[in-house]
Amino acid sequence: MIKEIYPKSHKGVIQKFGEEFIKSGLLEKKMGYILAQAEIMRLKADYDVGVKITKEECEEILDSCEFFISKVKEIINELK
Repeated sequence: MIKEIYPKSHKGVIQKFGEEFIKSGLLEKKMGYILAQAEIMRLKADYDVGVKITKEECEEILDSCEFFISKVKEIINELK
């Protein structure tokens, strides 16, 4: 029996996402990029005390996230 390995960090989740969905061809590379960019923004917001995230940056990442979610939902519906 193969033991499933689950990621223990955000970076690990992003890497596993890439292995399972991008490399397999279920989703395009752009989706991995969107996920990685969201993680970068999260890290800045959480750990960079002097960072100034603009309204435009927030709107851009939210638009990307909405696109990301809609694509993932499409794939889930196709796999049902």
